[in-house]
Amino acid sequence: MNPRRTVLALLVLFALAVGGIGVAVVLNPEPPPREVSFVIPAGTIGRLRAGQVVEVLPSRIELRTVDTLVIENQDVEPFSLGAFVIRAGETFRHKFSRIGTYGEACTLHPSGKIDIVVT
Repeated sequence: MNPRRTVLALLVLFALAVGGIGVAVVLNPEPPPREVSFVIPAGTIGRLRAGQVVEVLPSRIELRTVDTLVIENQDVEPFSLGAFVIRAGETFRHKFSRIGTYGEACTLHPSGKIDIVVT
């Protein structure tokens, strides 16, 4: 085969491969980062102490490594989520950088635990 034709054939194959990757990226783009937000309303801790079942946080929160978990505590008392203490009036923001399932103790959830699943 002619060396020019060989080079041309390789260039065409390379262009097709790069084009195929580009099409795959366009057809399946990565969704943008998002904030997964929850609000702890005023009076939540008091309702819990009174024996009421309060479900302001789900038992499972699903995030991606690009997402940020946001919890706004509008109550007058702090609560704990794993190693984090979220004080009264504070807004907690955290991005989980590692894929995995985190079983976190939670003083607000009826079960006392929340699973945070990061993909």
